[in-house]
Amino acid sequence: MALFNSCKAKSPSRVDLSGGTLDCWPLYLYFLPVSTINISIDIYTKVELVLQKKGISIELPDLNKAYCFSSLAECLESKEEHLSLVQAQLMFWKPKPSTCFKLIVQSESPIGAGLGASSSLCISLIKVFKELAKHNFCTQPLEDILEKNEGVLFKNQIVNLAANLEAKVLKMPTGTQDYFPALTEGLHIVDYGPKGFVDNLLTAPYLNSLAKHLVLVYTGQPHHSGISNWKIIRDYLDGSKSVSLALQGLAEVSQEMKKCFCQLEENFSKNEDFAKKWFSNIPKLFIKELGLRKQLNSGFVTKEIESLRSVALQWGGVEIKVCGAGAGGCVLVWVDAEKKISLQKKLKEHKYKVLDFNFVSKS
Repeated sequence: MALFNSCKAKSPSRVDLSGGTLDCWPLYLYFLPVSTINISIDIYTKVELVLQKKGISIELPDLNKAYCFSSLAECLESKEEHLSLVQAQLMFWKPKPSTCFKLIVQSESPIGAGLGASSSLCISLIKVFKELAKHNFCTQPLEDILEKNEGVLFKNQIVNLAANLEAKVLKMPTGTQDYFPALTEGLHIVDYGPKGFVDNLLTAPYLNSLAKHLVLVYTGQPHHSGISNWKIIRDYLDGSKSVSLALQGLAEVSQEMKKCFCQLEENFSKNEDFAKKWFSNIPKLFIKELGLRKQLNSGFVTKEIESLRSVALQWGGVEIKVCGAGAGGCVLVWVDAEKKISLQKKLKEHKYKVLDFNFVSKS
């Protein structure tokens, strides 16, 4: 076995186009069929692990924080909230007490942006600790920690592991849609049902054309998706009719969005003009979803988001899609391709942070 001294991992974040919240168990069981649609983007989380002679060091450059511990045990005892996800990973992977390392954890996404960055980071951490276990630096061999090490079953196992680790940290249920675009770059339609989830990775030859219609903007207001989703789950299970009707509507919108992308998948390579028809449906579905999200959560659209939407629509935007669980974070603006550059300029003039991004796809 080659000498192991360090390893690096990076994972993309994502933009979600439809179906969010319904990926939370048990909600999807009540609104079948349920699908979520997400696309990986080149805003990454990055983790580097470097073996060292003694102690555990954890660096968080984005937060300008660094921690040093004399041992793994001391690290796990820390009450520092910024270390909670790393600690959950360490408790699962169980490095040998003699294993000393430095961990550098970074994210290119703004905090609370609604781009699935915490889920992406969870996947990046899994990637580096998997390498640590592979090289016998954990108390158990890799094949005993993960039952499968390839194929669909392995991917599903990693998704479930990531969701469970995040749920442990958040102390509330989480969805699973965000882990798929972090684990495998591309456009994912994830179907949910009584047997769990099935991930469909599309070839998506139209992604470059799609990107010409989208502007990604950060409101400057962080959000907390876990709290928003947990309230919706509780309200539904407590019998809220308004929440039930809104979730049913969101499930139907997502099926319409799925139909758009399935048609594009089937016909784009034959006729690129075909995309114009189906692309025109996307902002219409954004409008439908926005209304349903407002019904679901009165705080979903904040004053900052309403202000951004007003500016965007004034200067050529067609409609917005609030990313993630709303109440802040990022917003996607649909725009005619020829107006994209001018819209970006106007948004910047109004002091909004426009995030440059590209879709990334393994296909």
